[in-house]
Amino acid sequence: MGGGRDRDGGIMKKHKKHGKVFEKKSKAKGLVDKNTYNPELSEKKDVVKGSTSAPSKVEKRKGFENRRKGSEMSFEQRIQAMKNNEHWNKPDVERPDASDLDVVIIPIFWRNRAGQRELVVDFAETCQSILQDAMLRVWIDSGHRKLPGSKMKYWDDAGIRVRLEIGPSEAEQRSVILAKVTNPGDVADKKTFFVEDMNLVIKEIQQFLNLPNERK
Repeated sequence: MGGGRDRDGGIMKKHKKHGKVFEKKSKAKGLVDKNTYNPELSEKKDVVKGSTSAPSKVEKRKGFENRRKGSEMSFEQRIQAMKNNEHWNKPDVERPDASDLDVVIIPIFWRNRAGQRELVVDFAETCQSILQDAMLRVWIDSGHRKLPGSKMKYWDDAGIRVRLEIGPSEAEQRSVILAKVTNPGDVADKKTFFVEDMNLVIKEIQQFLNLPNERK
């Protein structure tokens, strides 16, 4: 209620002033029951046995201090606090050493969309099998704790120069995105290939990585 005028034409204010006016007028009409109305809260509420009472001033102050402390942290400090969290650092999958891999496949999917993960991962496994038949060392990073961008940066920093990116649209079209990174931090050179052209993908990977002849 925003406010109204009493009989004298004065403005009825919100909060405590409004509560006092309400109590004064209601008492004259015999409507106020002190067990069910608290003018300090300026709201009428039913008294239920065992119900939670309103927070005290100390509790309100403590909550305000916690919110203020959080708001004073910079963006970088908040990110660092998240990274220091045990849940953040605990890997959801055991990642192999980058030196044992040639290619990493990164499935991209939404966990809350039914069937999407299975669709993407199943097609990723098909592509992995094709690449492994060509003697390439391939691993699928199907973990869900890190976002796709974080996975890409992780493997770039680890020294993986080639990756395949497969999202829901690629899985439906039976295609892959071949991403090649010359140096960590560089923008990846990306091309799209259909699964029928995986022999071209294999050839590009072998030439880009300059694999020894016995692995070609």
